[in-house]
Amino acid sequence: MRKFLLLFFALTLALRATPPPEFVGVLSLDGASQFCLADPTTRATCWLKLGTTFHGFTLISYDAPTESLILSRDTEELRLTLPHASVKPDHRLSAEATAAIRSNLHALAIAAERHFLAHKSRYLTLDDLVGPGKPLAQIVAVAGEDYRGLSFMKGESGDLRITTPTGEVVTARTATN
Repeated sequence: MRKFLLLFFALTLALRATPPPEFVGVLSLDGASQFCLADPTTRATCWLKLGTTFHGFTLISYDAPTESLILSRDTEELRLTLPHASVKPDHRLSAEATAAIRSNLHALAIAAERHFLAHKSRYLTLDDLVGPGKPLAQIVAVAGEDYRGLSFMKGESGDLRITTPTGEVVTARTATN
């Protein structure tokens, strides 16, 4: 009997030593909420409703303003807060924005080609092509891209590339730059 009590006591302590679950998500839809808990040991997750149990912890309540989930196990109560997450917005360019940037690149390539035909220049920058009294009055950035890094060499052909502030690269094929 004594061995049984010691085993029971050791098992109870082992269960208490199990780390509590982690609160990793909440989903509210049409007034109903579900909560995602993760097992800190295995990283396995499960979506649950209030009143259900996860690894011996019952989900009691949720406080939306503090993003806190209250759990209980036996007589102990545990408050878990949702970790602050940062969601990166989807910065992919739309097809229209990509087309507009390519149009800018083509306009610059055509302006450079015409300038090379009319002048003895062998090298051009944006400042040579855009502005009052220049082949192009202006180039309007579509997605915050900066055309000042572009350069043009007489007789050189290939791709013009521009990178947006979000890291997306737009390429325009040109016959001659």
